[in-house]
Amino acid sequence: SRDTSSKEQIHLHTMLQLRTSRLSSAPFMRSSESSAVVAATVPATGWTTRLAQIDACDLDSARFAAHQITADILSDQIDLSRCSVRRVPGIMDKVTLFDSTSLHVGLNIFANCEETYIHDHKSTFITIMLRGSYTYHYWGLDNTGHHYEFIRNSGNVLEEAEKKPGTLCKLETGEHSTGNCMRVDNTAFHTVQAPQALPSSNGCSEGCVTLVFKFKGEGHTKAMPTRVLSSTQEAPDSQVEESYESPNTALQVQVFKACWAYKNTFGQAILCSNGLVDGWFVDSSLLLPVL
Repeated sequence: SRDTSSKEQIHLHTMLQLRTSRLSSAPFMRSSESSAVVAATVPATGWTTRLAQIDACDLDSARFAAHQITADILSDQIDLSRCSVRRVPGIMDKVTLFDSTSLHVGLNIFANCEETYIHDHKSTFITIMLRGSYTYHYWGLDNTGHHYEFIRNSGNVLEEAEKKPGTLCKLETGEHSTGNCMRVDNTAFHTVQAPQALPSSNGCSEGCVTLVFKFKGEGHTKAMPTRVLSSTQEAPDSQVEESYESPNTALQVQVFKACWAYKNTFGQAILCSNGLVDGWFVDSSLLLPVL
């Protein structure tokens, strides 16, 4: 409704004013910081206390953490202005919320991206769509023809192509939509295509936003390099990652609105006897006011 939209815009403005007028006491971990520093600076309460319970084989554990993370962003317990960001031009912005030797937690904010090249990942991860949707394809090989393989180095820099047997073919196509939670194994080759981000009334684009839990260490991270597959010898666009210090205001608004949408859609829908009521942890020290 018009009234709800107005309240949302007022709250968005207020939160951004707070973030620009002071430094939040809630610390943020950049990728370069050690796990010892992370452990020493994370508050004793909140979603960070639940990270040890997240299991790569248990989607519900990630869903539970997602509810607390989105609540903490909405209540300004998480200061987005102090996060580090990496940009993949024309594809997405990657915001780091937490990073240690065993787990990385981040937000992927997709731009108007055409289908990515066929690629795998170094680590297994769980992704939850907070707002919007994208189409994904899983790829495999048949017993005919050939394809080309590119080793993908740090920063998405590709090496020379190597010809390999087998023709690329789609194994599965699906839609990753708001509220969906899925695991992507580090052995899977996939592509992602996000729809065009539409401008909103406040001038900020309305692209899709995912929350990602990336698992590290034995059983989750592979030793071999990641690869890009193609049907032609010509290298795909490099999609080189650029780093910059912190999310700008437009990115912060996108994240905040995605968390707002996720909470309003699913906050009252998930009832669980294992520590959740109304979508939030029932530990009284972790309860947050409803916005």
